[in-house]
Amino acid sequence: MSWWKGLVKLIGWGMVCLAVMGCSELIHVLTQKEIKYEVTGTSYLVSITILNAYGDSEKFSSIPLPWRDSFFVATPYSAYVSAQNKAIFGDVAVKLYVNGKEIRAVTNSGYDAISTIAETIE
Repeated sequence: MSWWKGLVKLIGWGMVCLAVMGCSELIHVLTQKEIKYEVTGTSYLVSITILNAYGDSEKFSSIPLPWRDSFFVATPYSAYVSAQNKAIFGDVAVKLYVNGKEIRAVTNSGYDAISTIAETIE
């Protein structure tokens, strides 16, 4: 009979560990934030640089507008989006959204105009 009690204890502790680990994972998912970058404007051609979900820099060349990207991140996170006008005329606007709420917007006009947003998301 004592082996039965040992097995019950082992199963009980296993369930407690699973519950704790499961809760930890759930808390991690619930504390993530959605980052959305948006680049718009009257320019027809831009170069875009962002920090992606992994914190790595990504560069996109000769991109037509509008352009959008979104992903989920754990906080704190350093958001960065920059767009440079490559057309002879026009403006380029960048926007940063966190969980659907616009946090910041920047617009600049003219050839080689650059609009940049860098924010730490807590």
